[in-house]
Amino acid sequence: MPLNVAVPLSVLVSITIAGIVVIQDWDKIHLKSAGGLIGFTLIGIPIGLLLLVKTDERIVKAALGLVVSLFSLYLLTGNSLKN
Repeated sequence: MPLNVAVPLSVLVSITIAGIVVIQDWDKIHLKSAGGLIGFTLIGIPIGLLLLVKTDERIVKAALGLVVSLFSLYLLTGNSLKN
């Protein structure tokens, strides 16, 4: 699937899911922690867009595949994410 289709589609799905979760769990959100995440998100979005526009599609797909593969191997070794 080309990146110019996959990226907007995944963003749309992510925003929809995040919106549903926020509506369901509004009372459990720690606004102080969320503020930091939102700040770094606002910094990361332009950088990510720049990389998507300026970097060859094959490199982006290879990097994404490598990250997903390494994370999968990490989880398969019995490790887990800490809360």
